[in-house]
Amino acid sequence: LLSLPPTSPLSTNDHGISFLFHRYLLTYEFYSLLRIIGRSAFPIFCFLLVEGLLHTSSRGKYLLRLLLFSFLSEIPFNLALFGGLRNANHQNVFFTLAIGLAVIWGMDEILHSDHLLRFREKGLRFHEKNRLFHEKDRFFLQKKGDLPSELLSILPYASCLLLVLLGAGLANLLHTDYGAIGVLLIVLFYCFRKHRLLASFLGWSLLSATLYLESYSFPAFLLCFFYNGKRGFLRGRAKYLFYFFYPLHLLLIYALRLLLAG
Repeated sequence: LLSLPPTSPLSTNDHGISFLFHRYLLTYEFYSLLRIIGRSAFPIFCFLLVEGLLHTSSRGKYLLRLLLFSFLSEIPFNLALFGGLRNANHQNVFFTLAIGLAVIWGMDEILHSDHLLRFREKGLRFHEKNRLFHEKDRFFLQKKGDLPSELLSILPYASCLLLVLLGAGLANLLHTDYGAIGVLLIVLFYCFRKHRLLASFLGWSLLSATLYLESYSFPAFLLCFFYNGKRGFLRGRAKYLFYFFYPLHLLLIYALRLLLAG
């Protein structure tokens, strides 16, 4: 499971039935049923993205790969779903995943690096050195519970919050699939990765409260909860087959569009 990139038959189902419904080839009831089935795709993508960040040998290459397929998939995405080369109001899900990966990568670097610890130690030494020359700053002596120490202690979390807000804002600005909610779901999976039951509950609650039909994504969160932590059977370059599957299946749907239109 871990080796699977963010493409699957569930996403194919989603795109295909959206097209067929808008071509009046599906009843609304059947369309809704298939849409419900497809709701399980995105939470699994987000969960695997976090696992990928924690296990990949190169986070930079991972992000570049997502960005590459974001752009490679955009024209097929627009052709399949909207019938044209460009659509400024909706971008494919790879963009959401790339933004989410950048956010949690930044968070992981902030929370698990020693740069901020060194910064705090320098601040302590600076205030102690200048204590005798600036008596008015005696309130800011670096001891347990004083203001600068407390401010420095929350700096990593404030920085992470800023990253999340920037990522969510960018997703909404670009009109990516799932937008800010998608980025927030990725962040939830990252923050509560050691508490999978809580992550699943919060993630399902977030989607259910904000997006249409997403309450039916519950089976996906069950799968995430029962994930055994072991890598899947796909290794090496085989994963690229699934990356290429995403734009290729969109082109296939577009070919079907042309066939039916002709």
